[in-house]
Amino acid sequence: MNLRDFCYAYFGWMGRSLSKVFRGMEQDLDAAYMKVHPEVYFSVVGFVAFLSLAIPFTLSMFVLLGLWPSLPFLPMGGLMIIPFSAIIPVLVIVLGVVMPKTAASNRVS
Repeated sequence: MNLRDFCYAYFGWMGRSLSKVFRGMEQDLDAAYMKVHPEVYFSVVGFVAFLSLAIPFTLSMFVLLGLWPSLPFLPMGGLMIIPFSAIIPVLVIVLGVVMPKTAASNRVS
């Protein structure tokens, strides 16, 4: 079982919902010569976004367990890093949408 099969088997629901939100991705994938169905592609993107949730989760666990280092040179002792790190999964999805468009435009030029 390769990565695409695994992602589609367990994150297919995310691939279906993201492909409904970002219509027209099939044309971008074809133009970029990425031979994958949009639902499968978005399943992989969703899996990577799910993995990136480990960053804010781990940082939150450090705070709850009292392992957060004192960072006096940052605002609030560095605790502002946690809410900003929660944006990472959204950025992964946005990057997953932009990558085929960029690859397609590079192939044209």
